[in-house]
Amino acid sequence: MSFMSLPSAPSLSPAIQLRICLLAIAVFLGLLQSCTPQKETLSLPADIGQWKRSAQIPLDPTSFPDALRRLNAMRGVRASYRSADTEVQATVYEMPSATSAFEAVQTFPRQADEYYFQKGASFVVLGLGQLVVEARRPFLLEFQKATSPDGADPKKE
Repeated sequence: MSFMSLPSAPSLSPAIQLRICLLAIAVFLGLLQSCTPQKETLSLPADIGQWKRSAQIPLDPTSFPDALRRLNAMRGVRASYRSADTEVQATVYEMPSATSAFEAVQTFPRQADEYYFQKGASFVVLGLGQLVVEARRPFLLEFQKATSPDGADPKKE
């Protein structure tokens, strides 16, 4: 019994094989990245109902509370919102993911007159101590509605 031999394919040089391999890896990584959902971060609007943003300053990551540094908080910003007779502080920390922002809500040390929530990959601390108790819930709801990613259009700023 004789075996028929197939014609051999032309061999590629090692440099061309390497290029093909690198191209395949680049295509794979590009496809993988396109499948990863974009992380949504919170933007602070200029106005929240009757409240006007009077200041906004970036925070130094070394000043972040320990609980947030352990969760690898990346950026932070503090804003002040003023109405006719009072001021509210809003601090937003950009977390690596929505999961770590949720964990921040669970583990952040509680303070009187502060409210905490997660929105996308952001962890938010609202200092509402200067507001009368009856005005806190309405401000909190307005803040949540007005802030992006799923609130007001950030281009309105």
